[in-house]
Amino acid sequence: MGREKKLNSIYFDATPIKNVTFQNWVDGNALNWTLSAGVWEQETETIKFGLSSLKLTTSAHSAVAAQSVSQYTQFLGKEVTVSVLARTNVASFCKAGIDDGITVTYSDYHSGDDTWQELIVTKTVSESATKLTILLTLVD
Repeated sequence: MGREKKLNSIYFDATPIKNVTFQNWVDGNALNWTLSAGVWEQETETIKFGLSSLKLTTSAHSAVAAQSVSQYTQFLGKEVTVSVLARTNVASFCKAGIDDGITVTYSDYHSGDDTWQELIVTKTVSESATKLTILLTLVD
């Protein structure tokens, strides 16, 4: 069985992230999010807020769900913070990140104690940034 994490809400201090509590799904996909590795599904049993959360799993070495901030240029040179509520029973496996196309900055890992924990990452967006993407990752 693959490793997993469940995410229920995200807060981005500078602008709203769409579908932050993973309540909106279309054809098995979290609205406004992309999946570049792993498998995701709408979780309706283990939730912190609302009626559902994101269940992200992998049987390989990683899984990544991401959302791009469309007007990233307004954040050039500014500090942004992402806060994610995550739950997993695997230590040093689940973290959140911010990618500005120049560097990626990550939160600390979830402790893996199967409780909801807030993962916080703060980054000063490069003046040369080519994008601004929020990352929800599982990594070995």
